[in-house]
Amino acid sequence: AHNAEGAQALAAVLDTLARQPTALVFSVVEGKPAREMLEILAPRFDAVFVTRSSNSRSVDPATLHALASAQPGAGKVISISDPLEALAAARARVGPSTASNKGLVVGAGSTFLVGDLRASLLYETRDPLPTSDPISSRRR
Repeated sequence: AHNAEGAQALAAVLDTLARQPTALVFSVVEGKPAREMLEILAPRFDAVFVTRSSNSRSVDPATLHALASAQPGAGKVISISDPLEALAAARARVGPSTASNKGLVVGAGSTFLVGDLRASLLYETRDPLPTSDPISSRRR
């Protein structure tokens, strides 16, 4: 869910799931509709962990914290700059997955964030070159 349309699609899926503890790990880069995305997503989660991806255009977590906190119905909003620490805190928040607890943690908002989290979860080596995208490449 790296744009408003993706956030709507994710929200539609979330709305079909049985009630369970949920946490969102969220980061977005400049130029994306963060307010609109959080308006759609934040109320669907018990906790929202705002963070920053490894991309140089990643929006400051303090800015995201203010945007997420302003959404009616949003769960608790927590700001953790390091995305892996945010993921760990989100996982702790929903509790261990058991037969009676089907907690759900979702990473969304930025493909760069998802890449950072995926690499860590799968123990992949990250490319030492900074991540980039077409917008930041055009600015050079």
